[in-house]
Amino acid sequence: MFPGEEAHNPRLQNLYQMANWWPKTAVKPQPAQNPASGGAKVVEEKPTPPTGRTGSYTVETLRDLTKISEINQKIFRQQTPRAMLNTTVNEVGAYMKAARTFR
Repeated sequence: MFPGEEAHNPRLQNLYQMANWWPKTAVKPQPAQNPASGGAKVVEEKPTPPTGRTGSYTVETLRDLTKISEINQKIFRQQTPRAMLNTTVNEVGAYMKAARTFR
C-alpha cells in the first residue's frame, strides 16, 4: 500500500531482515565491503541450522503479537460472519488508533 516505506521505517526494515524477505520493489541490503580487501569477492558463509532462538524480538513486536492473539480470540468467539467482520474492524481500528475505519 505504501511503496518505498521500508526505506523510511527502520522497524519494517528489521522485520524484513528477520524474515529474510523483501518485496520485489525493495532493495535488499548488501553487506558492506571491507576497504582493506580491495574490492575482492566476498565468500558468503554457509547458513547454520537454528539452535534455540532464531531471532530477537523488540518490545513493540511482542506487544503487537500479543494484541494479534487477543484480537484473534475475540474474532473466533463471534457467531456470525458479520459479527466477525465488525469485531475485526473495531479491534484493529482501536489498536491502530484510527479515527475512522471502513468495512
